[in-house]
Amino acid sequence: MKIPASDNVHLTFCLNAFPSPRPDTLSNFCDQTLRPIREQSGCTGRLGWGLWLDRQSARQFTDPARSAALCTSLAQHGFYLFTLNGFPYGTFHGSRIKEQVFYPDWTSDQRLNYTLELARILCA
Repeated sequence: MKIPASDNVHLTFCLNAFPSPRPDTLSNFCDQTLRPIREQSGCTGRLGWGLWLDRQSARQFTDPARSAALCTSLAQHGFYLFTLNGFPYGTFHGSRIKEQVFYPDWTSDQRLNYTLELARILCA
């Protein structure tokens, strides 16, 4: 949500605390998980969403129709996409993430392509 004292300050809720949403589960995820958080926050306007997508989900959301559906679903549930977290490439909720979270690093084509996919989703 935009902070009233400034047009440039947003309060967002980062979703890396949750498993990466998939296109087919997004609406349910917004309704069952995020809507209650928004309501409990006392936010009366739209709440900014800091989205984390693993590589598999990012690839699915690069489809223009799915990107549009993402934005539509967010708006219908009182959210807007403000930022993306591109740090964890793969599973962020596994048993041994601490040692693996840095791989692949940004010198690899895999990480570069993933980062570009996230940028395209954010621009959609």
